Amino acid sequence: MDYIVSAEDTPYYHWQLELLIESFKKHGLQDRLLIAVAASKTPAEPNFTKNLSKHTRFLAHDNMGRKRGYPHLNKPYAVATAVNKKEIKQPFTVIEPDMVMYWPMEVEPEAMAFQLKPSFNLDFVEQHAPKIREYIEMGTGRDDLWFPIGSVYTFNGMPDEFFGRVVSWAEMLAFDHYKAHPDLQSFWRYLERAGWVLAMLDYIKYLPYKGSHTYEMSLLDHEAYHNFIHYANGQPPVFTKALFKFEPPNYLAAGRSPFATLMQETPTTSALFMKQIVESYLA
Repeated sequence: MDYIVSAEDTPYYHWQLELLIESFKKHGLQDRLLIAVAASKTPAEPNFTKNLSKHTRFLAHDNMGRKRGYPHLNKPYAVATAVNKKEIKQPFTVIEPDMVMYWPMEVEPEAMAFQLKPSFNLDFVEQHAPKIREYIEMGTGRDDLWFPIGSVYTFNGMPDEFFGRVVSWAEMLAFDHYKAHPDLQSFWRYLERAGWVLAMLDYIKYLPYKGSHTYEMSLLDHEAYHNFIHYANGQPPVFTKALFKFEPPNYLAAGRSPFATLMQETPTTSALFMKQIVESYLA
């Protein structure tokens, strides 16, 4: 099983990738991780390069997300590019940079399998993508088949063109969002996730699929033992990744690194495992 993660070439993503790589090293799987890197002119932070400088699997690509004004477009674009360039082959799993591996994925027999996230329902998505039901009607015509997906997807036997369709749908949703809200400074974060669902719906008549509740968990989950810890929502009020962006021009952050904060409190088994990953990384 291979894994692919998409990230911009900035310190904010560098420190996340450092921990992700460390968690893969814990399982001896670092060579299975392909890091797709979107170009950036932001200078590197020397404290966040230990694992990255030794990692061997990278895919550099244009920062299409920034060019289109929607950075999260880089994720589907990176996966489609990696598949087209044969940098990765199925079975593989798509993950996020703000994750650490708790336990490796197993190869699923279904062509596509994904983490379920009940809150990502169609009514919720429609608030930000008003034409979503129209697009479903163009395809299956069955909005009851909507997949409330999370952030981990695994593929085993999907046609290569599927990944290009994800890019097309994500771009379409972003374009619609811009037309509806031309004065907004940013797009809704999860438009690209809706693009994955629309592409999946294009194939459900032909290929088997599976939804799972065990691919990801948060820092607040206790004794869950899922495949990945996803710390997107942090550990309130102790830690949030947004306080460590190191963005120009001032590169302000809540400290020199996020690592000490991540080790500060461990009220759950997930938080304790994260502390162990950080300690291993700093050793």
